[in-house]
Amino acid sequence: MTMLVERDDAWYCTVSGLCVNDNTDPFSLDPPDTSSASPSGVAGGRRESLRTPRVELDELHGNRPCDQLGAQVKYFGDGKTLVHPPKPAPHAERNEPSMIDLPDISSTTFFVIENGFSLAFATFLGAAVFFLATRRDVAAMYRTSVTVCGVVVVIAAYHYFRIFESFNGSYEVAGGTASPTGQVFNEAYRYMDWLITVPLLVVELILVMGLVAARRRSLLVRLVPASFAMIALGYPGELSSEAGTQWLWWALAMIPFVYILFVLFTEVSKVIKDQPVEVQPLFRAVRAALVVTWFFYPIAYLFPILMGNTGTALALENVGYVVADLTAKVGYGLLIYLIAKRKSELEDLVPATVGEPVSPRAKRTATKV
Repeated sequence: MTMLVERDDAWYCTVSGLCVNDNTDPFSLDPPDTSSASPSGVAGGRRESLRTPRVELDELHGNRPCDQLGAQVKYFGDGKTLVHPPKPAPHAERNEPSMIDLPDISSTTFFVIENGFSLAFATFLGAAVFFLATRRDVAAMYRTSVTVCGVVVVIAAYHYFRIFESFNGSYEVAGGTASPTGQVFNEAYRYMDWLITVPLLVVELILVMGLVAARRRSLLVRLVPASFAMIALGYPGELSSEAGTQWLWWALAMIPFVYILFVLFTEVSKVIKDQPVEVQPLFRAVRAALVVTWFFYPIAYLFPILMGNTGTALALENVGYVVADLTAKVGYGLLIYLIAKRKSELEDLVPATVGEPVSPRAKRTATKV
């Protein structure tokens, strides 16, 4: 509903979102009807009873004009003012399903988050082209691992595009402030992405280690279900605004998280000593990347718990997830590719990089653990 009011009158917002001035009957207010608006600015329409004296309205709102109470005010050359009602009530007050209500943030914070999503989307697309274009540079036995790297970043790019669109729709930037539009910022896209890509990250590492089939199968059977459980347990806390509930689901999700990291760290440590000397530094880098990049996730999860529903927490959480996803999927994937490429060269299964000598053929193509 829009309202035409006289520019040179002192109009004020009431509890119900109406605009009144000193000439309005404080006990019975007529909401303006724009379909038949009169020059005076107040026309006929639905009649609403407001049992609040004028003096109480002034005390309640501090006698502030409509444009200071959240209403959008635009001035026109004919001396009229187009007043839009204040922002709609939060989702909880409208009894609609929603994520946590978004806070008002500065335009700078909005653009930092938005640009982070845009950077992630573009980086994932570029990484997808690289992995899928270079998969034939490695031996057939390692090609599946590099292909999985490409699949991971394609899935991540799609979901980051959806996150970017959802975030843009959930805020409206005016001047130096970004205000919620009432549209939900659907962070479920992020969890759907993790539900698919985290098990694949586990798969690509296990495949490139070159384990014997029985050992490889044993790890997959244990770690893939654990990764599903980790994501599923973290999501309920994301939906809650209660700190106790958030802490509970964070702690529960950390159980499979720690288990996965412990098993992978242990397995990679065992594999390192059985790898060719030229490849061992790359495996050490993967082992370090596992710990450093994966711990970004539970840390980013904690910002809204520790800082509340604030713009700073929103920025730190989302930028933290962007950094975690870029390093865990693109950076980690590049290490997997380099391991696969170097092992293929050492085993004389593909030509060595131009200018590099070819090392003697490895005595075995799979590590027996």
